[in-house]
Amino acid sequence: MAKDIQAVTASKMVLLPIVIVPLLLCVLVPAAILLLALRFDTVLITGVQFVEKLIPLYPLPKNLPGFTDQILFIFLNYTFLPFFMLVPIMASSVIASDSIVGEKERKTLETLLYTPVTNREFLIAKLLGAFVPAVVVSWAGFAGYFVVLNLIYYIARGMLILRSWIWLPAMLLLSPSVSLLGLSVTLIVSLKARTYMEAQQTAGIVVLPIIVLIVVQIAGLLTFKPLYVVVFSVVLLLTSYLIVVRVAPRFTREGIINTL
Repeated sequence: MAKDIQAVTASKMVLLPIVIVPLLLCVLVPAAILLLALRFDTVLITGVQFVEKLIPLYPLPKNLPGFTDQILFIFLNYTFLPFFMLVPIMASSVIASDSIVGEKERKTLETLLYTPVTNREFLIAKLLGAFVPAVVVSWAGFAGYFVVLNLIYYIARGMLILRSWIWLPAMLLLSPSVSLLGLSVTLIVSLKARTYMEAQQTAGIVVLPIIVLIVVQIAGLLTFKPLYVVVFSVVLLLTSYLIVVRVAPRFTREGIINTL
């Protein structure tokens, strides 16, 4: 784990996406939307007419001063939530691809396979070496999101905009579960992929369901509630577990060496 984390921090190709994407997606873009909405008293969001239809579907604080603030509350607390699923998936996939396929390219994986660690220890260390940083990046992104947006809104309105209880299960359960899903898919890809870019492009397919989730939510076909988030997280955890259990027997020294 320590070796993989050190390799991540030493590689700009791996580190930059992990830092820049959450910063843009979780802090700068939503902060810009919030500032523009407060400045012009209108929500400059593509598809805002769909978000307007969601107002009766979500619990809104009674002290929100106007229509724009209601739209902002729904958008920033609920509609924006799936974007925090993209961050851990992206981070875990990038790190896992580098720690397995990247080592194939650097010709360092074969040496590691001849160390006295067991196949089980090797697999768990590779998973945790990607899972822990991915969850930390996700939580750090949310911390920036929570602090910056609430600070902006508090200065403008004297209250907090991010205060839905849905963020509790979202960050404690959903974020780790989607990270594990990204890891499990990357694990499958890593058995066959020979280059880092090949692994990244193939593992990126796991992002597609998240995009579909964003679309169906904006269309009003799905509304996020804390219970739904918990159930969805459990489903993802079970799915990831089944994938890892199925792939783990193939993740052996002999099998990996044959792909070098």
